[in-house]
Amino acid sequence: MLALARQIYETFEDPGFSAFAKYYSIGMMLLIVLATTCFVLESEATLAGGTLYDEEQSALRVFQQIELYSVIIFTVEYVLRLCCCPCGNWGVVRFVFSMANIIDLLAIMPFWVTQVIVAMNPGVSTGGFGFLRVVRLVRVFRVFKFGKYSHGLAMMAGAITKSSQPLSILAFSVM
Repeated sequence: MLALARQIYETFEDPGFSAFAKYYSIGMMLLIVLATTCFVLESEATLAGGTLYDEEQSALRVFQQIELYSVIIFTVEYVLRLCCCPCGNWGVVRFVFSMANIIDLLAIMPFWVTQVIVAMNPGVSTGGFGFLRVVRLVRVFRVFKFGKYSHGLAMMAGAITKSSQPLSILAFSVM
């Protein structure tokens, strides 16, 4: 069981682990792009003057279905990675508090918070809650998951991080 859990974890975490892991990471990047695009276009479908607005709200329903399925996939992935993460040396705590996993959690939580509020009060409109609209914007953080699935982006982020002091001196000099 331990070997299977490690293989599952490595498949989700490292696109270079296997051919399946590579194709899985490409699929997840495409799903992130689709879900983020639908989230942005959803505002066009809700505004009366928007390009995608229609009385039957057919485009809005499509975007909501894509959001539902993508959040379910992201949630299952997060839970599987959590269940399969290496537990030695505070592994679960390191997993939960790593920046990439905090972004993952912040990306899926607004959907589930909204679903719980609607389930507790079926007649309530979530559009009236200002804080939920702000929390829904956190879904855009899914784009930051690209770094996890692309070695090139991860390398670029590492180079920028290591060059932060010279870049800050350059920015100060330019100002």
